[in-house]
Amino acid sequence: MIIKQTLYKIALISTAMILMLVNIVDAVPYAYITNSSSNTI
Repeated sequence: MIIKQTLYKIALISTAMILMLVNIVDAVPYAYITNSSSNTI
C-alpha cells in the first residue's frame, strides 16, 4: 500500500513538473516589460 502511494506521488509530481516546463518553454520568445508610470506594457 505504501509503495502504491509513493508511486502515485512520484507520478503526480513528475506530471506537474513536465506541465510547468512546457509552459515555460512556450513563454520563452516573449518578454513583457511594464511601464508603471503610464500603466502600459
